[in-house]
Formats: sequence, structure tokens, C-alpha cells
Amino acid sequence: MMRKEDNAEDSGKGVQTSAIFKIGASDSTGLQITSCLLNGDNYLTWSRAMRIALTAKGKLGFVEGRVPKPPAGDPNLESWEMCNSLVLAWIFNGLEKELQPSAAYATEAKTLWDDLKERYSQGNEMRIYQLKSDITRYTAQREKEKIYQFLMGLDEQFRGVRSDILRAEPLPSMSRIYQMVSEEEKQHTVARSREVARMPEGGAELGAFAARTGSENRQGQRWTTEGRPICDHCGRAGHVKSSCWVLHGQPADGNNRGKGKKLGGQGKQITGQWKGSG
Repeated sequence: MMRKEDNAEDSGKGVQTSAIFKIGASDSTGLQITSCLLNGDNYLTWSRAMRIALTAKGKLGFVEGRVPKPPAGDPNLESWEMCNSLVLAWIFNGLEKELQPSAAYATEAKTLWDDLKERYSQGNEMRIYQLKSDITRYTAQREKEKIYQFLMGLDEQFRGVRSDILRAEPLPSMSRIYQMVSEEEKQHTVARSREVARMPEGGAELGAFAARTGSENRQGQRWTTEGRPICDHCGRAGHVKSSCWVLHGQPADGNNRGKGKKLGGQGKQITGQWKGSG
């Protein structure tokens, strides 16, 4: 005597089998279930579109092998063959005309599905590789453009490091270039600080006076090892040519910060005193 549990299980299997082999009123062999047609280069896109459409139709199991062909004499064999032929037609209709002859003699949907995957998924992998290579080249080119734009915007004080970077092969990364320019900027800052530190007391005023008169060349100015200026006229340290008493005479107030003037006949006497004071 059959138990109720067995009856329920058989009933459930019957409902499930009925759903698998169900064919809708709009399902026909002339139907194109997706607008994406396989052309040999778009397998991933096409297979994704077909899987979605077959899932919506309840027939994805026919290409995945989850609905195998029933043995001879099975009551579901005829239903399976009808659904299998329907799925075959849908796959055939999803191919470009140039590819359809190669699929015309397939007898099972899963066999045709696997054959198309084997033939065209490899070509698609090559296409993916090409696209990734193109993206890599484009990214590298964009990085170069950013580097050139950055370097051309630098001040002339960075001319040296800019030339070094442009001569490098391959070009350094953008982060490395930032580091190199930053190091160069620090060196310029340190050099300026040392130059200011070497100036004697009152050097700032002398520098301002030289700038006003235009009589001093900063690069041509001589200095002692202690950082004192050397006069280009008398050769003594502690003052510059523009404030030299030997050349201009001693200021009336005795202070070299005053406005210098010659003292006429006393020039020789002052010169002698100056030389004597050394």
C-alpha cells in the first residue's frame, strides 16, 4: 500500500516536471528571445543576454544540463524533445546569419551551447586582453601628459631638475617627480638661508644701498671667509666700493651710513689715516 508521503513526493515531482516542460502560447521556434546576436566577438555579452532570456522562459536547465534527455519509453521524452527543439531554435535565431550554418545540424541544445562557448569564448578572451592593453596604454599616455604639464609649469629655478626628469628613461612616476622637485626646492631654501647668514651686520642696508645706486653686482661681490664684504677699490674688508671712504671721502658725521662726500684737499690725509688704521 502506497504511503501518503510517497504520494505527496510523486505529486511534487509531477508539478515540477510539468513546469519544466511547459511551453507558453507566445513561445515559437521563430521567436528571437534577445536582441543581442552572436557575431563571434561578443560571446560574453551574448551568452549573458541568452541566459537571462532562457531563465525568464524557464528553459535555462536545457543548456546547463540540468534537464537531461529522458530514456526511451519515458513518458516525458516527447515533452523534452519539444522543449529541446524550441531552445535550439532560440539559440539559432540568436546568431548572426554568417554563423547560423555552423549550428544548423545540432540536435541538442546543450551540445550546441557548449560548442558555441568553446568556439567563441576564447576569441572573446583575446578581445578582453586587447581592451585591457589599450586601457593600460591610454593610462600611461595620460600620466605622461600630466607630467609634461606639471614640469612646464615650474619656475626657472627648477630648470636643472626638470631637464634631469625629461632625460630619464623611463619617466619617473608622478609621485617620484613631486619628491624630486620638493627636494630641489628645499636645497634652494637652504642656499638662500646660508647667503643671508653670511651677510655682515648692516649688510641688509648695504645691499639696499647697492640696489639703489646700481653700483654693485651681487654675484661679483667678494667676501672674506668670515662673511665680510671686500671693497673692490681699496681691497679692505668690512665695506663695499660704494661706501669706501678712500674713494668718496669720510662722511661729515663720521658715520659710513651718512651721505658720503669728498673733502677736497683733505682727501690725501684721510687716505693716509685709513691706510694707517688697518
